[in-house]
Amino acid sequence: MVNGAWPSIFPSVIRQHLFISLHRVMVESLTSKNVAHLALMQAAEKNIEERLGDFQGNYRQQRQNIITEELLDIISSFETLNKKSFEIKTRI
Repeated sequence: MVNGAWPSIFPSVIRQHLFISLHRVMVESLTSKNVAHLALMQAAEKNIEERLGDFQGNYRQQRQNIITEELLDIISSFETLNKKSFEIKTRI
């Protein structure tokens, strides 16, 4: 490069260097922000999946309790009817 051309190019090179540096800082900042948001969203997704699993487990347990209660009611009614039927037969 010719020494005479350097003083006219130097401000342009400095301006370009500053522009590139600022652009890099903005890109890194945006990337950092997006990485943080991604980490938060992944943590939220994991939390939702865990809570959903808990809710499903509770639902299954409650459903099983209701089914068991209904079966016990049916069995107890059946035994009561059989007992009354047996008492009626023994009276005859």
